[in-house]
Amino acid sequence: MTLHQDHLSPVSGVTAQPNGPRWTWLARFARSEEGTILPFAIPLVVAVGAISYIGVDLMRHELFRTNLQATLDRAALAAADTARVQTPRETVAAYLAQADMAATLAPFDAQTVQNGRYVQTSANLALPPGTGNLVPALGTARADTRVSETVGNLEISLVLDISRNMATGTRMQNLRDAADAFINTVLPADGNSQVSLSLVPFSEQVNIGWPLFSQLSTNWVHNYSYCIEMPPAEYSTATLTQAFTYPQAQHFQWDYDGYSNTRTNTVCPRYSYETILPLSNDATALKARVAQLQPRAGVAVFAGVKWGTTLLDSNSSNLVNGLITQGTTPTVFSGRPAQSTDTNTQKSLVVVASGTNTDSYRIAPSLYANQSHYAHWNAYNFWYYVSSYVPVSQRNNWWRFYYPGSTGDQMTRNICDSAKATGIIIWAVSFEGDAATDTLMRNCASSPNHSFAVSGSQLTGALGSIARSITNQRLSQ
Repeated sequence: MTLHQDHLSPVSGVTAQPNGPRWTWLARFARSEEGTILPFAIPLVVAVGAISYIGVDLMRHELFRTNLQATLDRAALAAADTARVQTPRETVAAYLAQADMAATLAPFDAQTVQNGRYVQTSANLALPPGTGNLVPALGTARADTRVSETVGNLEISLVLDISRNMATGTRMQNLRDAADAFINTVLPADGNSQVSLSLVPFSEQVNIGWPLFSQLSTNWVHNYSYCIEMPPAEYSTATLTQAFTYPQAQHFQWDYDGYSNTRTNTVCPRYSYETILPLSNDATALKARVAQLQPRAGVAVFAGVKWGTTLLDSNSSNLVNGLITQGTTPTVFSGRPAQSTDTNTQKSLVVVASGTNTDSYRIAPSLYANQSHYAHWNAYNFWYYVSSYVPVSQRNNWWRFYYPGSTGDQMTRNICDSAKATGIIIWAVSFEGDAATDTLMRNCASSPNHSFAVSGSQLTGALGSIARSITNQRLSQ
């Protein structure tokens, strides 16, 4: 019997394999496809981690850079303001310090020229220690800026309310402060010949002063003040009709306190510092005028806007040349007001009103007809005299109603529209006025963005904003 031992000895040509546990695990591992990605996953995880850290660096860097850029832009805009006492470098450094940014300025260039100032600088800021910091190049943020405050030829009329409304509270002092700030902004200390500023105070009338009055055709009868009466049609045109012979306004005081013969608040403001100061670049002289302004009589916004417009209208250039000849206006303003088509000249009228137009009255013509009458009413408050010496039954014969406030409001709308039609930009401010005043000023302004309704010290902010807009301060890079 032959025994088969295939299970006891290997088949010829085949090597026997051990069956122990250790070799079984190795064989299974060799045959398995699991875990083959591990050699690729490890460097991928490292790369993702590195990219994440770089992303943190980038985000930190961009955050600091944008904050630095915004702060530097604001600082440069402030430094370009020629009205600032600080030097441009001091201004920029102060802004950065206030923002807690210890940045270095390199390079820094600031130059003041005749028509403004420009500031150009770069700032480098070392980022504080924090998450990231993997890329050394991202450890410093940099910002660059260039700002210019440029002033082309500017013609400005500043029309200010000095009516009896301004006697309330601190209105007049707030007006003085705001006007000073406005003048300081639009007129550099060197008396820039590119900027002419006309100051036009108004109450119930506008005292245009002898230099202007003497150039017009008028029925001149007295020297107590220099106001003229204009027909309503004159407020429907930006151009003053110089061919017309204007009546000189009566000089008298209507307002009465009930017991005294006061004559300081005449219908036509009587004092020299209340007259128009035309086309000036002398900030000191302008502010000296403003400092003396006092509340006077009724309100005639239309008269203020009319004269402010006249001093911006190119058809008044002969009047300006006459003022130059008299020596009351700088010779550098020869040829002004410029033509409305002159693209290098910006014409702006800024009017501040505390109320709508009021009713107005005049002395009966028969009682204001000769030199004796003129002198008499210069010596007496109208109602003081009438109450003291005229029988009650006769008093209505001594005066006449001249126009209602509503007519004054319509004439204001007319002259505002006429001025805007010639290209004059009107900035209108209602200062502690009622809703009707707000509406009148809003309709007078060139746009809603050119209109303000403010109270108290807000007036300084409003006129400051207007002044900066007029001087065309802009970020150029």
